[in-house]
Amino acid sequence: MVSKTNFKQREIMELTLPQAIDYYLTALTLEGKSPATILWHRKKLTTFARFMQNGGAPPKICSLTIEDGRAFIKSLMERKTKYTSHVWRQEIEGGLAPQTVHGFVRSMRTFGSWLEREQYTEDNIFKGIKPPKVPQILIQPLTEDEIRRVLLAIPQDRPEVFVTMRLSCCFWTAVFGCRSWSISRSLILTFRQGNSRS
Repeated sequence: MVSKTNFKQREIMELTLPQAIDYYLTALTLEGKSPATILWHRKKLTTFARFMQNGGAPPKICSLTIEDGRAFIKSLMERKTKYTSHVWRQEIEGGLAPQTVHGFVRSMRTFGSWLEREQYTEDNIFKGIKPPKVPQILIQPLTEDEIRRVLLAIPQDRPEVFVTMRLSCCFWTAVFGCRSWSISRSLILTFRQGNSRS
């Protein structure tokens, strides 16, 4: 008679990467994760599974190593095109953004944590993979003149839009301080003057 322990060990030894991904996505569903989150992980992890399979048999979970994960991330960073195998976007030249590669690392590490928690692996095999540095993107704010043109473009019969803009001005005042409030006041006055002339 096969004991439960031996059965579990046999299951672990035979579990393939695609099967484990399906189990993981099912677990995320039962945890109440959003469909968008589940789809995000599905795309990331199935891309990893295709890389590992490479036209051959699906790899077993027990054979995966951190070097497999690093080789996959390296291949992503060295890509010369993006939107490969995308459903509706055409493949174009250009490498993947660091933010995209960073997302793959995050997905693999959380998947690795789940494998460890479910005792499919002894530890998180992907924990040691370091994500690439993501450059800080400085968003250039609109100038006072640009914001004034936006306000003046608001339809005269949509007062609720003005209320929304007023609340937005209050929010940015709280974030950036008095200078933002002085700009906001001048813009609101400009909006009112535009209404009075119409």
